[in-house]
Amino acid sequence: MEQYNEIPTTAIEHIRQHRNTEISINEDHYAVGYILRGSCRISSAEGTLHYDEHTPYIIDRGEHTIECRTSACGIFEQVIIHFYDTPNNVEESVPTSEIVRFDHAVLSSLTTNLSIEQLAERCCISLSTFKRRFRSRYSAAPHRWITEQRMGLARTTLLSTSLTMQAVMELCGFENSSHFISLFKRHFNITPARLRRLNMRQQRESIEAANDDI
Repeated sequence: MEQYNEIPTTAIEHIRQHRNTEISINEDHYAVGYILRGSCRISSAEGTLHYDEHTPYIIDRGEHTIECRTSACGIFEQVIIHFYDTPNNVEESVPTSEIVRFDHAVLSSLTTNLSIEQLAERCCISLSTFKRRFRSRYSAAPHRWITEQRMGLARTTLLSTSLTMQAVMELCGFENSSHFISLFKRHFNITPARLRRLNMRQQRESIEAANDDI
C-alpha cells in the first residue's frame, strides 16, 4: 500500500435539492465546486460567472452568492470542497496575480484529468518553471502530489457522502472506472465499493450499539 498525504484540511459539502435557490459562502481560503446536475451562477465583488453541469470551478477568498438552477429532471446537485489550509511558500518575485493563477490551476487539477503540461500552460509559464514552483509551494513533485490528493478526495467523498461510485469517479477527474478502482486499491489496499460497504456496516453497528445502551 502506498503512503499518501491527506489533502490540506478540507470539508466536503454535498448539496442536493429540488428547487432553485441561493447559497451564500464566505471563504477564508479556497473552495472547488463541481456541478453534478443543473447549473449555477456565482456572484462576487469580481463579477458574475455561469457554470454548467459536469463543470468544476474555483471559489476564491471572500463572499460569494451561488444561484442554483435545477436540471431538466428538476434536481440541482453539486459538491463543494472547502480548503482550510493552503501553502504559504512562494517566490518573493512572483506577482500576486501569478500566485492566484497557479493556485487555481493546481486546485482545478483535483477534479479534472489535465496533464502537467496543460497545467503549466494554464499558468502561462514553462513546464520547468511550473515544476520548480510546484515543488517549492507543495514540497512534492506535481504528478505524485495531484494523484495523492485525488485519491484522498475520493476516499473522503466515499465516506462522507452518498454519491454514487460513478459520481465520485467523475468528481475526482477519472474517466476510466477500471483505472480508478485499480489506483484506489493500490493506495488503500481496498476497493472503493468494499470501503463504502465496511463504513456503512460500522455505522449501523455503532447505531445499534448506541440503541442497546439506551
